[in-house]
Amino acid sequence: MDTTVTFYPKLYLRSFKENAIGFRSIRSNQPARTDITKAIIPDGALMLCDKLFKNCKSLTDIEIPESVDYINDQVFMDCISLKEIRLPHSMQKIGKEAFKNCLSLESIRIPRGITNTEDFPKIFSNCISLKLIELPQELQADVPDGLFDESVEVRFY
Repeated sequence: MDTTVTFYPKLYLRSFKENAIGFRSIRSNQPARTDITKAIIPDGALMLCDKLFKNCKSLTDIEIPESVDYINDQVFMDCISLKEIRLPHSMQKIGKEAFKNCLSLESIRIPRGITNTEDFPKIFSNCISLKLIELPQELQADVPDGLFDESVEVRFY
């Protein structure tokens, strides 16, 4: 069964919050639903909060707008059906264990705004299908040998 969820303000499953300084984030306000197959994040969201899609084992497709510049900790942890994801060009930070245990994730392109590679082993921990990581050319000097498993090809763009 295809379960698509569009995250609009005041949605019962998740909420689009705006705090006192106008920082907009998508965060959980109810127990997580794990039957989601597709999620659409609304334009204008700046951040995906901790564990937003954790354990969404059926999630295969997600649309993240260019406005999102931060993915917090464990956002996609245990999304075992997620094969690919397109991160916004504007992204500045990927939180700890953001893609941990994404067993089907095959490839990912890291946006130019990401400047720190030291957390990558934790971010992609146990992504056993990961074969390709594309990184900005600017990070080439910062990527030590052995940062990723031997089976992962690292390309610079």
